[in-house]
Amino acid sequence: MTPRTKKTAAALSGALVLASFLLAAGGAGRLLETMRIVLSSPATNAYAIKYGEGPWFRPVLDFLLFSPGPTMLAIAGLGLVLVRWRAGAYDRTSVLLAFVAALFVLELSFFTKNIRYAVVLELPLRFFAIMFLVEIAGGLRTTRSAAVAFAAVLVLCWLDWRTFDAMRVKARLYDPVTAWLAFLRHLVPLTRGP
Repeated sequence: MTPRTKKTAAALSGALVLASFLLAAGGAGRLLETMRIVLSSPATNAYAIKYGEGPWFRPVLDFLLFSPGPTMLAIAGLGLVLVRWRAGAYDRTSVLLAFVAALFVLELSFFTKNIRYAVVLELPLRFFAIMFLVEIAGGLRTTRSAAVAFAAVLVLCWLDWRTFDAMRVKARLYDPVTAWLAFLRHLVPLTRGP
């Protein structure tokens, strides 16, 4: 793909996203008003202030509480990307995705923290987790190493399914804020729910 084609694809995808938002909102005025409400309402919402504020790394902490295995593997995968980047032996896609994830965490630092709003981090999180699993399995050069990596991914999927079932279905967790996640992981006692 040529640099011009890449720029065209990026511009076209951005234009399609904007057009989709405008269509879904019913026009530019409604889209701007919706954005204003979404961005300003947490500042006056007592619940959002009490349970949604926190440091910049709060979404990372919440992902560690909600999905610890893949999140720890993703952090290790990010570390691997950084080491390779510093050494000059890196994959451009991995570095780009790391920058996008870091920028999104930075963006979230200015708003109320809730992993429902950080769901876009699922893609880089899973990518770096699988990348690291493939790396420690020895790559995908042999059938055996590919089978090991695939089995590890299946185990992670099963663990995430169990977490979803325990927290979202059985515990009926609607709002995955840190307090509830820590309580459901038996890390803190709660006398009253959030």
